Order: sequence, then structure tokens, then C-alpha cells
Amino acid sequence: MPGEPAEAVRNEPGPAAPPDGPAGLAAVDREFQALRARLAGGVSPIGFSLAYLDWLAHLAGLPGRQAELAGRAWRDAIGLAARAAPPGPIGAAGGCEPRPEDPRFTAPGWQRWPFNVFSQAFLLTERRWQEATSGVPGVSPHHERVVSFAARQLLDAASPANFGWTNPEVLEATAGQQGVNLVRGAGLLAEDWRRLLAGAPPAGTEAFVPGKSVAVTPGQVVFRNHLIELIQYAPATGTVHAEPVLIVCARSTSSTWSPRPS
Repeated sequence: MPGEPAEAVRNEPGPAAPPDGPAGLAAVDREFQALRARLAGGVSPIGFSLAYLDWLAHLAGLPGRQAELAGRAWRDAIGLAARAAPPGPIGAAGGCEPRPEDPRFTAPGWQRWPFNVFSQAFLLTERRWQEATSGVPGVSPHHERVVSFAARQLLDAASPANFGWTNPEVLEATAGQQGVNLVRGAGLLAEDWRRLLAGAPPAGTEAFVPGKSVAVTPGQVVFRNHLIELIQYAPATGTVHAEPVLIVCARSTSSTWSPRPS
């Protein structure tokens, strides 16, 4: 500005310069890793690739195991073929029961043709992949769990229970409600997409008000490492339990299948 000393003009702060040196490069790495994590859904592509190659390389060196898996798959296909022709006998050879903790195919509709064929094809495929990804000699236990978990997640995404035209429960509900359930579901899907594109919170979260519908308790982090934060909440009453309560909120990244007889 006119009248200001030249020295003052030269010392005015300008735009912030991008970080440089080791600290700046580390910040670039953190941003890149965060972006990669968002794109991959929190899964490490490198870690999964190593686990997959470990499993595949060891299985490729076991021709006897491969022949055994192929033979079982062939017997499954023969048994499934008996179900494929209507009326699709319920007791046909090759039947496979779902896991006790899997309620997806317990409805009576899944015992009727052709839905019994859909469910059996899925359950037999699930069982064979469980056998193929478990107990392969030489594969590290961690890699085995990773591959087994990934295979199960991919199969679950293709479950006939996830698609209306292959799910008898959805078809029965659609017929009973004359398609109103589909219209209602489409409306909910459109609302979810609208909120996602607008960056708005999920529907219903506006009812969660801190201090009213959501409890707010003072606390502090008493321990932290690269994996967890341990939060100790302050007592809100004059008396408390002698033994503290530890609440663990975790996201599972591994899973195992319990073996079932062929």
C-alpha cells in the first residue's frame, strides 16, 4: 500500500507453501493411503493379493487335492441334476443343509421347485469353496482365514436370497401386497441415494440428539495404540459397580467356516 515501507510489504505472509521435506512426503503418503482405503473399502489390495497367491500356489502343487475337489463337485452336480427337473424331489441325492447360524433358507418356500434348486446350488458351491480354501498344507493360518473370508463374502453377495426373482419369500410378499412392497423399497432406495449424493446423514439419524435420545458421558482416552483406543468414562452417579464394564466395538476382518461332512 502507498506509504508503507518496502520492508513491511516484503514481510507480509503469502499463500501457504506446500509442505516439503520428510514430513511433507509422509503427509502425501498418508493421504494416498487414506484414498486407497476408501476406494478399497478398508481392505488392503496388497495384503489380499499376497494371501491369494499363497493359497493358490500351494493348492496348485496338490494334484491329489484338486482331483478330490473335482470329484466331489461332480457328485454334487449329479445330485443337483436330480432336483433340477420338476417336481424336484426334496430328498434327491446331493442335498446340503445350511449352517445352523444361517437362517436364509429356512422358510418353507425354499423347499419347493425351483427354489430348492437355487438354494442347493448355492449351498453346494459354498461348501466346496470352504473345502478348497481350508486345510491347504503350507498356507499360513492368517492367509487361509483371509482367503476363506473373501470367498465367503463373494458367494454371499451372489446368494439367491439377495434377489427378488429367486427368493420365494419376496415373491410371496409381492403377490400378497400387490407390488406395494417394491414401490416402498424403491422409494427408500431413492431417498438413500439422494442423501448420499447430498452428503446428508442416513435417514432416521436426526432423531439421535446428544443428551436426549443419545447418552452423553464425560470420558477420556486412557490408552491408545495403532489398533485401539481405550476410553474410560466418568461415573454419572454417586455409586458405581465394583467391577468396570469393558465394551468392545470391533469390525471383523476374518472369518472361518466350520467344516461339514460331505
